[in-house]
Formats: sequence, structure tokens, C-alpha cells
Amino acid sequence: MIDRAVFAPLPRKAVEAVAGPAHEFDLYVIHLSVAVPDLTGALDMACAVARSLAFLPQLDVGSTHVSQEDNQNVRHWVFCNMILPGRQRCGRRADHHGPCDSAGVEW
Repeated sequence: MIDRAVFAPLPRKAVEAVAGPAHEFDLYVIHLSVAVPDLTGALDMACAVARSLAFLPQLDVGSTHVSQEDNQNVRHWVFCNMILPGRQRCGRRADHHGPCDSAGVEW
């Protein structure tokens, strides 16, 4: 069992300071607006889109997040993405119950 206090999510810059950059190039964000009735629907759709496009090596699927169109500074993470030993990331949904896990992630 992983202690969440020990492996709390760190900002990308903090991880890169210790482990080096994960990407050779700068990262950019593509914003895609979707019309769904609520946040749960938006999170589900974002999960489906991210996993369906995960075959593209340029994507950082774990960093997928959702925000309202007029409030983009408030982000809701789709995946846990907590840093695990070996620099892997948890692939379970954000706010999951139980321990983090990178095994069986389909991206």
C-alpha cells in the first residue's frame, strides 16, 4: 500500500528538477470544448477521448483535465497521475479509492 502523504503529487517542474525532463520538447495544451450536462459527463467524456487517443506518443494522457469554458483556471483532473516509484504514474481515475496503480493502464 502506498502512503499518499509520501507520494503526494508534485508539480511537473519539481519532478523534472529531480528526475530530468520527461519530454524532449515543450508541452502545449489543446482545448476542445464539449457540450455535456454536468461535470461528471465532462470527466467521463475526457477520459474516453484521452484513452482513445493514447496511441499518439505526443499525448500526456495522465495530465488530462476538465474546466468550464468561462472558468478555465479551475481544473478538475481526470486521472490520478500521482508519481509512483520508478517514475511511473497512477493511471486510475482522480479521487479513486484504494491504492494507486500503474499496472493495467490502457494508454
